[in-house]
Amino acid sequence: MAHRYNSDVKHIKILTKDFCFYIAENKKFKSILELIEYYKHHSLREGFRSLDTTLKYPYREPETAAMHRLNRSSSQMFAPKVIGVAIARYDFSSRDTRELSLQEGDVVKIYTKSGANGWWRGEANGRPYIQF
Repeated sequence: MAHRYNSDVKHIKILTKDFCFYIAENKKFKSILELIEYYKHHSLREGFRSLDTTLKYPYREPETAAMHRLNRSSSQMFAPKVIGVAIARYDFSSRDTRELSLQEGDVVKIYTKSGANGWWRGEANGRPYIQF
């Protein structure tokens, strides 16, 4: 993210971890838009001591560039790295909205195996970031 402060342009790296976006370790967001909305009302100083300002004026792209970006899928732009693929051997009905229901033969993209109690995160049938 680029930000003009005083007469300088500052570049702020938006980091990702555990399916969250952040610029300061102590404040994480589920989406980049949520992060930007937050910093419109809260100082960037939370993450950068010398940057006591909020986000005020969004950069406007030329219409053709904006349309080109809209044509790309946002899921491709921010998709996590697939570390493996599994094929469901049995049907499984989720017991919770955080779980993923599977049918025998479903192809599951695995994003992380570091979940608690052996639960993994991944996606199947276009439903992302669900535990299985």
